[in-house]
Amino acid sequence: MSRPINDAKNKLLNCGKELLLQNGYFDLSITKLTHICHMGTGTFYHYFSSKADLVVDIVQADWESTLNSMDNAINDKTSLDGKLRKIYEILKLFNNTYDAIWVQFGAERGNIERFAVIKKT
Repeated sequence: MSRPINDAKNKLLNCGKELLLQNGYFDLSITKLTHICHMGTGTFYHYFSSKADLVVDIVQADWESTLNSMDNAINDKTSLDGKLRKIYEILKLFNNTYDAIWVQFGAERGNIERFAVIKKT
């Protein structure tokens, strides 16, 4: 009988993000991820139907964080120029973090339509 894993989904997301940022989308391995997290691949597939779903959840969470950071920049008591500069830096960081990953994600067979929908968002 398998043992329950506390906060398994968050553990997969956090470790998955580390591996994704270190190795890129193509080299993100579900087997390696589940090994690092000390869980079986069945646990991964309980929460995500594919590697692409994991990556979408990772990027969406970071995008939400990016939006919150931009909201905070808007509410800063600085000049409009300062606010715009901060928003630019926040967006630049997000883009630099995920640009190559999105190129790989969009190039993978089966993700082209999904990529187009996500890109519109």
